[in-house]
Amino acid sequence: MEAKRCPVPVRTRPVLLKTGGASIDSPAAWRALEDRARREYRPTLGLEIGEAAGDDEHFPPWTNAASLRMGLEELARSAAARRPWEALSLHREEDVWALRRRFLDGRALRRRQESELALTALKRHLQRVLGSGWRPVEIHFQHARPTNCGAHEATFNCPVLFGQQSDAIYLGARAIGTPVKGFSEARGGRRPLQSRPVLSLKGRVMAEIRAELSAGYPKLEDVAEALGTSPWTLQRRLAKQGAVFSELVDETRRELTLIYLAEQHLGLSEVAEMLGYSELSAFSRVCRRWFGAPPSRLRDGPLGQAGQGQEKLIETASTEASEWT
Repeated sequence: MEAKRCPVPVRTRPVLLKTGGASIDSPAAWRALEDRARREYRPTLGLEIGEAAGDDEHFPPWTNAASLRMGLEELARSAAARRPWEALSLHREEDVWALRRRFLDGRALRRRQESELALTALKRHLQRVLGSGWRPVEIHFQHARPTNCGAHEATFNCPVLFGQQSDAIYLGARAIGTPVKGFSEARGGRRPLQSRPVLSLKGRVMAEIRAELSAGYPKLEDVAEALGTSPWTLQRRLAKQGAVFSELVDETRRELTLIYLAEQHLGLSEVAEMLGYSELSAFSRVCRRWFGAPPSRLRDGPLGQAGQGQEKLIETASTEASEWT
């Protein structure tokens, strides 16, 4: 889904996030960031904080390496301990390289500001090696496109796409071959990773389901492969926790439906596509099953009321929708 080209908006003065001591990598901080952006009417807050970030504030410091490719592989290993809710990985796609961020906990479906903060900070981190004039080939965000994406194109100075499988920064082949020098030397080869928090199986599965939605209905086989297990084993492990894969797909789609429908600038066909439905009619039928009303009526009801907090709207939408007959 291509990003809309927008005029460049006026920049506001960056103000760093204050979360009462919570780490920016925690779900509590993600919610605080979303709440602050909404409360202060600053939809580009994540971009602003990312631009104002200090060196090595959000990602581990660089160590000298023969090439940026090797440096990014080391960065991914180090970030696994520092940013335990995500995984960085480098992939070659024809003549470009994609540095992807995969979220490992699907219980936090609303995290636009954290995503935009992290990719902006990661761009600045890369510019420490490649120079301040470097720009990515392309930027991908998993979340839906905002009302105005001019700030995103101004921040990254390249095409920005939304509703993608994962967050990603695309780099050219020349950039990948650049030596990483002038930083500290790596000590003793690979550094051991710290222990990672235990993420729930349900959260991991829901994260992979969301990533697969852009390509259609998520397949059990694909999710199992992403988790390094077999479909049968995944089903068995879910059953032990009282969960069923198809029900987790429904749960993820249902929660995302309320999030996307609250974004009035998104067309219904666009929402249906982001949720993996090939036709709007199929999306309308499932909305009737979930909420007792089609998406257009759901949007015109509590999700379309002005002057209320979006979190409250989403919380009440499913209960109120059943009254619309």
